Amino acid sequence: MSEVKTVRATMRAWAIDAYGGPEWMQLRRLPVPEPGPGDVLIEMSGAEVGDWDIMVREGEWPMGR
Repeated sequence: MSEVKTVRATMRAWAIDAYGGPEWMQLRRLPVPEPGPGDVLIEMSGAEVGDWDIMVREGEWPMGR
């Protein structure tokens, strides 16, 4: 049987407020998203920053701003 965990009200997340260098990034405490019907909420303990993150931050993502 699967274990049911209590969901925290907030999470830590890096936010980018404007295009530019890393000075526009801030670590914030944000509300945990509420899953909708058919959705699954997965707890993560870490994530990786890749080349695409730098491109998005600098406004150079090929799919547009």
